Amino acid sequence: MKLFNLYLCAILSIHVHAANSLPQIASSYSTAKEWLYSKIYNEHNKTFYCRCDFNKDKEIDLTSCNVTPRQNPELARKTEVEHVVPAAHFGKHRECWIKEYCSDGKGTGGRKCCQRIDFEFNKIYNDLHNLYPVIGEINRHRSNYSWNEIDGEKREYGSCDIEIDSNLKVAEPPEYVRGDIARTYFYLEQTYNIPLSEEAQLIESQRQLFTKWSKNDPVDAWEWKRNKRIKVTQSNDNPFIILPTLDPAYAIDATTGNYVDTNAKMTGGIDVNGMGYKQQVIQNLSGEVNVTGNIIVDPAHIGQIADILVVVKTIFLQSPQVYYMLDEDTNIPIWDQTLAHLVAFKSKVKLETTQEVPIYQGTFDFLGTLEVYFGYRLFTGIIVFNGQPIDIRIIN
Repeated sequence: MKLFNLYLCAILSIHVHAANSLPQIASSYSTAKEWLYSKIYNEHNKTFYCRCDFNKDKEIDLTSCNVTPRQNPELARKTEVEHVVPAAHFGKHRECWIKEYCSDGKGTGGRKCCQRIDFEFNKIYNDLHNLYPVIGEINRHRSNYSWNEIDGEKREYGSCDIEIDSNLKVAEPPEYVRGDIARTYFYLEQTYNIPLSEEAQLIESQRQLFTKWSKNDPVDAWEWKRNKRIKVTQSNDNPFIILPTLDPAYAIDATTGNYVDTNAKMTGGIDVNGMGYKQQVIQNLSGEVNVTGNIIVDPAHIGQIADILVVVKTIFLQSPQVYYMLDEDTNIPIWDQTLAHLVAFKSKVKLETTQEVPIYQGTFDFLGTLEVYFGYRLFTGIIVFNGQPIDIRIIN
């Protein structure tokens, strides 16, 4: 059975349906917080910066993350909802914020005034894409400081690698959330026209920093799942996180060569210089890329042991097409298109609900076209794979 024939069958049966829907942002901040805990983090009770466990009462187990309170142990044991892009960043230039007295006659201007009278401010303020559960003490210390990199490694919260400089009014996050933060800023910039920096002369340098962070810390399985849950809750994606759909998924029994039904779904794409994933790109040799896939495993296969597979169809200039496999030792043997000869990219993996497949990160040093397929193989011989490839054309 030839992969090319499988792909041809897939192409003939693909139907793409796209629907745009307006975001359904929570009408109040209290509702947004309730949604965050009950709909987004209900099965992922970990704080954002330090990855501490917390319970249904929002109480944090500091021993789970080796965090030491800096000043206020009581505040450190409670979660707070953090605006990664601070409210002051997108609010303090608004009329409701800067007026001496709020126009509703109920006090002065500022955040609370904007929450009462400014519809546009509330859309941004209540948007789940910018809300994260964090340690209360860190939330207070970070305040509305901007993000940057701070010289040295001064740690004031135990093992949690977040640094906050109250003199410079700057915070440096752990490396494993820097991409998440960058993609949140890019989202607010694109969705609400919020500049990346409050100071116009710093916008481009901040863009360079966030681009680097997004590239060095690509989307992981939880960030992808979080985005999907927010999409269900408020009806919009962060386009800098979403992986394009590569459906329909196909399944074939390698022992018989026959197709079988599957309820698996595939997403994946290529990100260039940290600016979001696409299913198809034309890319030059100099760009930094991240190629990744994600499998929403067929419910009937969850918990089973499987091999993860990656196959790349290559068409180099003035050369015939060749299929390559990626194996566990980073070798790229040629595949003869015989199903029984497929080698594992990762072997003996216990399938979870979603299975991340990080395929490649770096640059390309050749010209031509790549079509990337991935999936899993059960020990029964069932192979599940993406119908649409990740399609990469590399040019000068």
